[in-house]
Amino acid sequence: MASIIENLSMYLNDTKADRSMEFYLSDEEDIDQTLFQNGPTFLAVVFYVVKFDDDVLYHVIKNLDILVSEFVKARTDKHEEVYQQKWEEFASMFDNSFMPMVQKFFKVPKLHEVSDKKNSLKENEILASFMDFLLQILNCEADINSTEEQRYAVLQKELTFLLSLLGDTPFQCTELEEVKNILAEFEILANEAGRFIYSCIFSTFRVKTSRFIEGRNSLLKMGQVLNVKIEEHCNKFSELYPFVVSQTYDVIDSIFIVDSLIEDIENLMNNQIHLIINEMKVQIITLHEELMISRSMLKDIRTPQDTVHMDELNESIVQIRDVTYEAEYLVNSYVVGNLPLWYLNLRLPIVIPKFKLIRTRLQEIKTIYDIKVLNIKKDFSKEVKTQDMGTPTTMIVDIVVGFEDEIANISNDLIGGSKNRQIVSIFGMPGLGKTTIANKLYIDRSITYHFDERGWCVVSQTYQKRKVLIDILMSLSKTKIEKKSILEINDESLSLKIHQCLKNRRYLVVIDDVWSTNVWDDLERFFPDDGNGSRIMLTSRIRGISPTNSIVHSLPLLKEAQCWSLLEDKVFPEEPCPTQLQGIGKRIAAKCRGLPLAVVVTAGVLANLEKKKSVWEKVETNFDSYIFDDDTNNYSKILELSFKHLPDYLKMCFLYFGAFPEDIQIPVKKLIWLWIAEGFIQREQEKSRELIAEEYLSDLINRSLVLIAKRRHDGGIKACTIHDLLRDMCLRKAHEEKNSKSVDE
Repeated sequence: MASIIENLSMYLNDTKADRSMEFYLSDEEDIDQTLFQNGPTFLAVVFYVVKFDDDVLYHVIKNLDILVSEFVKARTDKHEEVYQQKWEEFASMFDNSFMPMVQKFFKVPKLHEVSDKKNSLKENEILASFMDFLLQILNCEADINSTEEQRYAVLQKELTFLLSLLGDTPFQCTELEEVKNILAEFEILANEAGRFIYSCIFSTFRVKTSRFIEGRNSLLKMGQVLNVKIEEHCNKFSELYPFVVSQTYDVIDSIFIVDSLIEDIENLMNNQIHLIINEMKVQIITLHEELMISRSMLKDIRTPQDTVHMDELNESIVQIRDVTYEAEYLVNSYVVGNLPLWYLNLRLPIVIPKFKLIRTRLQEIKTIYDIKVLNIKKDFSKEVKTQDMGTPTTMIVDIVVGFEDEIANISNDLIGGSKNRQIVSIFGMPGLGKTTIANKLYIDRSITYHFDERGWCVVSQTYQKRKVLIDILMSLSKTKIEKKSILEINDESLSLKIHQCLKNRRYLVVIDDVWSTNVWDDLERFFPDDGNGSRIMLTSRIRGISPTNSIVHSLPLLKEAQCWSLLEDKVFPEEPCPTQLQGIGKRIAAKCRGLPLAVVVTAGVLANLEKKKSVWEKVETNFDSYIFDDDTNNYSKILELSFKHLPDYLKMCFLYFGAFPEDIQIPVKKLIWLWIAEGFIQREQEKSRELIAEEYLSDLINRSLVLIAKRRHDGGIKACTIHDLLRDMCLRKAHEEKNSKSVDE
């Protein structure tokens, strides 16, 4: 049904700012008046109800959509009589048909009433969808009126708390009778909240202030009673079901998840100490200690050969992973404000002892079998499942020699010019630095000061609309939703949330690495044009991708002098190039044919060689043997020189990057464990394999073959990435060496 509401969707999104029809409205406080003030609120209702199978409602919404297109056209054509007639028909149908019909949707639906994936939905998922719907309405009201935000703040907080609880372990096993009973209590309160919100916002008759306060206080009392039942349920659940684990065994995942939570807790203790209150401090410190011990034990065990104890070990490893997930959800939900302190103080003392129980069993297995070193052979296609979303690669090398004028011109187009929403496109061949320039502008102080909101997404060759929407939403500063919650939202709701975040705000959204005109055609309606100077910045290697009214900046190849300047800066960052190397250095730079990436990678080769003329002459000779005509494919042959000059122990590590999906940020800790699991890391005395792997990665970064994508709080490398051209080279070389595998995103 969602496909029939395009006109209605656009109209309701814009009614908040659209005052052109006020002359027609009466002074009565009825739903007509409300419609113009609360368009996004009504749109949230429309998006929710279209998910249900209801033929009569389908017919009404379809007719509303048609009427919208007709009266908007009449207004555009200045046919006032036709316009007023169609508007009256629309308002009447909206008031008398649509709004009374949707009242029944302000209660938790039954499983058979939901049209999408009937057989796979669970009670807690349906309940979560309904609560999210109510919160969307309250958030829309808060965006419209600060007074409404204050009126509904307490109710928003309570619903947010209950919605967050549905993601916690004691409320997820819906097949258990105990969980069904507590979810039934949730449903009672949710239904009362739905009835209250409908009567306050959508009813034809306004609710008096005294009745509003009475209804709100009644809901809060119900919440207090429910909190007592929640506490009883959590304690009882932990006694009956201390471990609720999945069947998937993956040691690397367990280590990675433990590492991730350790980092989150250290960040909390170092940078958000004000959130750690009273007795919570002891719990957080204890949790950190248990995680450190668990990580150490995971790294120090190997699977036994007999099936019985292998199963026991696997079960313990999975338990560590799932209990860590449980603790991570609690801590992060508290930090973002979705869970109150009392609930964290209730749950952490239940979760932390689980680590001790698992540790005891692991120690028994370790003692019996003297297990010392992890030995993993895993299906390569399941190794990488998570990446950071929605943020640009902020640590990518920002050398932009030769593009200073282009950057200044693009900046002027972003900040100045038309007040209408404008697309600014950066076009150029691979390796010219389009993403680097876009990122440099994205984080520039003048840009961050000028725009109220900024977002970033990467498209790549295979356009995945849902991934792009999630990336944009995660990168917007106004977004106050957990990553896990965003992943559970459907595409239409994602689109609505993006539109709501950007509405009436001057924004800049970067859409990086676009390969098709279909991308903008598909995304355009999500970006409002409020006449405030908002900008969309596209980057593409294909000319003509941008719409006809876009401002296009075509990046040129570097001149020979610019190539040499860039090469010299990279090879000799602190001193000038010796005179005896300048001539041959300039010739090598010229052979890079003006491509910045080729210059940077070549500089990585030279920087790791002796600074002798005879050595550099061999590099120049290699160039001549690789480059023998003017075919543009020879750029890739230039890059292959970097691979030829790698030590043997680094070649397999580098080729491994070809196994990752294009344009992703690769978590360093997981990459290191994958290298170790594959046997790429050589043993050295008095050095752990993790430390050696970190040194390998640093070497590849110093050679400009790998880019830093994100740093930890202590300055270490948290995530890395690789340029598309270098990834393509990895795939080619890996295929040649019969080493072609893939890692799923």
